[in-house]
Amino acid sequence: MYLQKQGQIPEAELDIMRVLWESGKEMSVSEIVSALSNKHLWKNPTATVLLKRLSTKGYISINRSSSTYLYAASISKNEYQSIMLRSILGGSVKSMVASLLDNNDIGENEISEIAELLEKKRIELKKD
Repeated sequence: MYLQKQGQIPEAELDIMRVLWESGKEMSVSEIVSALSNKHLWKNPTATVLLKRLSTKGYISINRSSSTYLYAASISKNEYQSIMLRSILGGSVKSMVASLLDNNDIGENEISEIAELLEKKRIELKKD
């Protein structure tokens, strides 16, 4: 998948991505505007401009098979978060994990969950 190296998505575009991630399905521009009506007073043309930008960057796909265009996320929330963390921390997974662990708010449960994730990844890598 092609993604332009744009850095972080602007907040307005990220709001659209959150709606698409939460829905998990294709949505029309009207559905997106409606889902964001409590946060933004957008009309369809405004949202359409933002959707075109996201499409150009490779973050969403557009289904043009009917008279109503349908939009869907082409990158998962986890993939986006990973890209952003790697960008901020210079691509080092070790630095990313160390930075997260330096946070004083991390508890024993989260440490156990992280250890489980690392072990699952270790097993996955051994299979390959």
